[in-house]
Amino acid sequence: PIVLECWEFMKNFNDKLKLSEKKQTSKAIIVFQILSLHSGLFLFSDIMKPEMAKNSLEEIESCYDHLAKENKSNKVKAQPKYNDGEIVDVEPDWTEVLVDVFLSFLSRDSYLLRTVVQCVFRLLCEYLTPSAVGQILSVLDPDNDNNILSSKDEESDDDKNDSDNSDDENDKTED
Repeated sequence: PIVLECWEFMKNFNDKLKLSEKKQTSKAIIVFQILSLHSGLFLFSDIMKPEMAKNSLEEIESCYDHLAKENKSNKVKAQPKYNDGEIVDVEPDWTEVLVDVFLSFLSRDSYLLRTVVQCVFRLLCEYLTPSAVGQILSVLDPDNDNNILSSKDEESDDDKNDSDNSDDENDKTED
């Protein structure tokens, strides 16, 4: 049931993209088409669970809606709201959300997903904001405490050292 529901959602979203494409041609629309079609195809594979594909499709449509609002308002972005000098109720830019979708795709162990991200990222580069680039860099930063890459590398190094130490101890015992 969830796969069929997601498939219908994806078809309706692509119909909306086709109508939009007739009005304007944009690299961003191509990005949304590719991502939504691949997410729809991933419903039938083991690469993604249907819930993940559904969440991705919903985020992709939400990003498109934000882009369409920006285009209608002549690319005037909504200004942040301030309360006592602090920014409140700030909604992330659509590119930041798409970068988050890309990072979730890249975290999966799938060559196909990585290839899809590689292809569409090139089309999206001109729309990236500094905070979206910051998201990417924070994942790549080895000094970041929340970095997934560095924690796995450190654990594997620790495991190597532990096994080396136990081998040395076994050698000493045998002598």
